[in-house]
Amino acid sequence: MKPVERTQRIFIFGATGSIGKAAIDVCRKTDVQVVGVGIKNNTESLAQLIPGLNLKVIHISDKTIRKSGLNLPYSAKLFLGEENIEDAIIESDADTVLNGVSGGAGLRYSLATIRTKTKKLALANKETLVIAGKLFTKAVEESGTKVVPVDSEHSALFRLFRGVDRNLVRRLLLTASGGPFLERETSEPTPEEALSHPVWQMGKRISIDSATMFNKVFEVIEAHHLFRFAYDRIEILIHPEGLFHSILELTDGAMVALMSVADMRLSIAYALAYPEEPRLNFPLRFESVKNCRFLPADSEKFRALEALTHLRLGANNSYPIALNAADEVAVSAFLNRTIPFSSIVKIVLETASAFDRKEPNTIEDVYHLDKEARALAEERVKKWMFSCT
Repeated sequence: MKPVERTQRIFIFGATGSIGKAAIDVCRKTDVQVVGVGIKNNTESLAQLIPGLNLKVIHISDKTIRKSGLNLPYSAKLFLGEENIEDAIIESDADTVLNGVSGGAGLRYSLATIRTKTKKLALANKETLVIAGKLFTKAVEESGTKVVPVDSEHSALFRLFRGVDRNLVRRLLLTASGGPFLERETSEPTPEEALSHPVWQMGKRISIDSATMFNKVFEVIEAHHLFRFAYDRIEILIHPEGLFHSILELTDGAMVALMSVADMRLSIAYALAYPEEPRLNFPLRFESVKNCRFLPADSEKFRALEALTHLRLGANNSYPIALNAADEVAVSAFLNRTIPFSSIVKIVLETASAFDRKEPNTIEDVYHLDKEARALAEERVKKWMFSCT
């Protein structure tokens, strides 16, 4: 007799963010059971999410939060602090962990997942591969955990490679909307203007990164490590409508692309269902495709793309660590209205250029370089603040 397969059980870190909320929505509409959620400290949003979820575990990384005052499900066990991530995953008995944590902090959650040898990591935290790509991919190989990307571009590539021999692929083409300033000039946009993405509804940092194009730089780095393609075989194509998510250019000149609606729930549903096909339906109307545009990525308009030149010329793995750290610092300063939008790219590129040096050999090296880069970026932010007063 064939054994009855149990319902898939998922642990969602970053549950109150845009990815986490979308993932919970997907789970509510399918037979995936959410057994664990993790947040930083937004307990009010957590309280709105958990009704109807049969949670075994809640993880809060902020250790100053206390259980008293939290209206938690009686059946859920509470874990506090980043040192308890692995314990929380093990206690939940999850088959899949979705890492929707934002920024470099998400690396800890990815590493904890593979250390528990969880069957599958649905990876929405691109910084895991940006700052620790070589070390992380080696650790994944040793763990046996299957990593399935959630970013729409990488999800598209992942699906395309299931039907295309990689030896027949010449280039990977990642599409980019161009952000809110592709077709209009703004001398010094406000945070509100920069957050107004024309296609996607996303978190604040990724929205700003889309406006500068650093998000696409990070996605190239992610693709480099996920699919083992050299940087000079990965290119960016501006596609304002956001319907084509990635394209494979084959050695005979043919191209294979994935089209879909611009809805993160599609790639989340795919990652959770893999290796099966998702059961949700996200129909794409063909009449919406007829006016699609494809434009070259302009490095003069988007200076952040200069970072790709450094990577293609052989910058080592300390360079993307500094790129990410400086970007987090600069974007935060811009959102707090302490520096102008135009200074973000300058601060990030200048900081990263000082870190193309010793190759990080351990995760501890990664954290050390990350800390150094943040300190240098903060110094540069202060100089910009001083020059603007």
